[in-house]
Amino acid sequence: ASPAVAPGGIARWSLRVAAPARTAAGNLVAPAQGVVIVDAIPVGLEPVDDGGGALADGGSTSSGGVWSVGARTLTWSLPTVAAGANQTLSYSTRVDSGFNPLDSTVLTNNASATYRSLPAVSGGGRSYSAGPVSQNVVVGIMPPQIAKSVNRPHVGFGTEVTYTVDVTIPASAATDYSATIVDRLPSGLS
Repeated sequence: ASPAVAPGGIARWSLRVAAPARTAAGNLVAPAQGVVIVDAIPVGLEPVDDGGGALADGGSTSSGGVWSVGARTLTWSLPTVAAGANQTLSYSTRVDSGFNPLDSTVLTNNASATYRSLPAVSGGGRSYSAGPVSQNVVVGIMPPQIAKSVNRPHVGFGTEVTYTVDVTIPASAATDYSATIVDRLPSGLS
């Protein structure tokens, strides 16, 4: 996900589904069958389509995740993930515009998966689960990043030095962002 998103902004997410080619002992692994990935979307985030429009209940993301409003989940069903293969499932959410951008609210997104060793129609095999895995997104504006450098780290009495203060305003900041930077020089400097 994006590290920080302003209220009303878009957070982008990616889930990587992978099946190992071999076990830790070096044995070959069968493909994962009937893979179901469930991503629990926290309150404050709403899945959107590629154009930024809200997904309706039962609507799908471009990667195939089906939105359930009541359960607040996106669910992907993959028939098979081949041994040694991986697949990335991406989607976007809009952050609720009601958050106070100065609060830096953290929302946690959790996903988990279930799969089988054999196809369900065969009537055999084992069931497995993976996860949950979590990712956070910070809702709000991030503070400016400030760095200070000096042109001469070692000087004698009467030597002139130049300090440079670099301030980076993050992209998530509102356009009317204002800040006051105060640089207090230690005694002996003027």
